Amino acid sequence: MKETQHVGLRDAIGGGDRGQGSHTIGQVWRDWRVRARDHRHGHQDAKNGKIEPLPHNSDDLFISKLQFTFIEKPDPTYWLERLSEAIPNTQDLELVLLQFAYSLIPDFSWKTSLLLQGPTNSGKTTLINNFVKVFPRVVRTKLSNLQKDLFAYQELLHADIWVINEIDNKYFETETWKNVIEGTEISIRRMYKGSIEKRVDFKVFHLANHLPKIKDEATSFRLLPVKTPRRFDRDKTNEIEKKLQENLHGFVSWLIINKVPEYFKRLRELTELQKSRTFDYYAENEDPWQKFVDDMISPHGDPDDVLSYTSQDISDVQNDWALLNGHDRLSARQIGIKLGYALKNHEEPFQHLKKMRDSGNRYWTGIKLRNKRDNSVQKNLKSFE
Repeated sequence: MKETQHVGLRDAIGGGDRGQGSHTIGQVWRDWRVRARDHRHGHQDAKNGKIEPLPHNSDDLFISKLQFTFIEKPDPTYWLERLSEAIPNTQDLELVLLQFAYSLIPDFSWKTSLLLQGPTNSGKTTLINNFVKVFPRVVRTKLSNLQKDLFAYQELLHADIWVINEIDNKYFETETWKNVIEGTEISIRRMYKGSIEKRVDFKVFHLANHLPKIKDEATSFRLLPVKTPRRFDRDKTNEIEKKLQENLHGFVSWLIINKVPEYFKRLRELTELQKSRTFDYYAENEDPWQKFVDDMISPHGDPDDVLSYTSQDISDVQNDWALLNGHDRLSARQIGIKLGYALKNHEEPFQHLKKMRDSGNRYWTGIKLRNKRDNSVQKNLKSFE
């Protein structure tokens, strides 16, 4: 692999002496710059109605600050093989490639961020972590930091890419997040220095084992969820990472030559696709248990009004709900296992959940079933956690 360097591509874009490969990247630059101008502003030459190339500055191209060496005849084979293994759906794979290309350019017309969602060891983290190594300054943020830390966003002041983790089954603060994805100004609170307004120029990737919760339509339009359904052998991770890095410059060169122009050519189609894709993806991939919890269970911590249910009570309600919504029914044993896990993790709406007993019977308290048939037991129960 060639030595990593910061490449401004001034000679390439200006027609210097870098050879035919540089001419190709210069042509790509001029082509998508014109397409971007046409898409956003519709400017045309007043005399002949043709689109004329804009004056360009290589600093406007994200490549100007990447740790990257352009390869004239790139071979993306290894990266495409690994991506296709982790993302077997060919349409999803194509969208991921276009999102990778989108992350390299200063255009925010798509207004989406990639969400790779799948089980542990599904390859999503390995692929993203190795791809973003081409960016000098990578900011990795846990969702919990954004929820609790008023100064968490100050890390974004000098970011070149943003990777968000830990968004499983949680609502998240979306206002600043949406502004970042749209490329608009955000307000960043700095410790001891007051706030600053900054217009961002970087893209966002998400990694999650489970789908995050979405409160509104505007949020769903900003997520591009893609499933990584398979589990891989962890013993081969180091070898794969080494080869991904060896082939990274060729892969990025291929994205610039092939996928950046394709992105602008398909931009209108991609924008329309996004309007329905997230809803369809959630309908197909959302955890039925989590959906049942959202629809039918609420926290209940009133000590003067103890509601208690057996696992069978909850199973009866879940079965009725599943029949109406087209999901699999869960047995009382399966319900008990899921509630035991919820008791251990204290996640909403189970922050008051307790396991109780009375006369040899076991009950769950601290929750309330919505639209529950009136068969809950109201008694003074003894905890046996």
